Amino acid sequence: MQVALLASAVNSPVAVGAGKSPSALLESMLAAERGFASQSVEKGIKTAFLAHMAPDGIVFRPGPVGGVKFFQDQTEPDTGTLEWAPDLAAVASTGDMGYTSGPWQYTSGKDLVHGHFSTVWRRQADGSWKFAIDEGASHTAVDLEVNPVVPEWSNPREREEQNTHQEKVGKIGSQDQLLDADRNLCRAIAESGWAKALAGAADAEMRVCRPAALPADGKDAALKLLTARPGKTVLTPAGAGVSQGDLGFTYGTGEFHPEGAAADATEYFGYLRVWRALPDGARLVVLDATNRMPPPK
Repeated sequence: MQVALLASAVNSPVAVGAGKSPSALLESMLAAERGFASQSVEKGIKTAFLAHMAPDGIVFRPGPVGGVKFFQDQTEPDTGTLEWAPDLAAVASTGDMGYTSGPWQYTSGKDLVHGHFSTVWRRQADGSWKFAIDEGASHTAVDLEVNPVVPEWSNPREREEQNTHQEKVGKIGSQDQLLDADRNLCRAIAESGWAKALAGAADAEMRVCRPAALPADGKDAALKLLTARPGKTVLTPAGAGVSQGDLGFTYGTGEFHPEGAAADATEYFGYLRVWRALPDGARLVVLDATNRMPPPK
């Protein structure tokens, strides 16, 4: 029931970025991200998330759940301080979807935790941005004073060139089509391992985020991180969201059994995967992030 609900929760249409330049669209999404982060510090985590989340938004707590219900059900809101900043950002060719990633820091009393987040944003009919899905995992301390890097394929200059010369751009396809692509990749990961399966589907500027590890940027570094812990992975896709252009995302849960470990040494996690489409119809993974989950009851 949960999987079916989440799979259909990201299928609502949104307005495209007609009338706005690629640079203005990117800056408006980054402004939404920074406003989200500022409100988290000033007014609290619950208030900020409810204000910046789409009605069908998904959060990982720790697995993927409907975000509005999760926060509304909090009778005792988290009083810790959550801060973050984007160090990576990209927007779809149609300006209706984008994603950000970057370091976060959580402080509660004497406890201090650091990590990286990954968030997919949708542009609403009124031109505002609300997040569709948000995921994060912890790792060693990092600086929050960062400037966002924009992948070359989403660089405003590249987008302007495409518009000026009316170049063909990729179409990510329907939600069902992207879910099918995700299922195929998940099967390949189960059969041959994460790194080998992703080698043919990884974008040159892909980012991989894993718990307890700093993000790996670029295909070579990403695949190296994915080979660091060999083992058997089984993934279960739960849902997807697509832009009207070249960007989309998939998410779900998974199990990992480290090679050589005891039979009961299974690790559980949630995953978020962001895809982009090429003009020839191929789809590449531009971001692949996981977070830890407790064993199922």
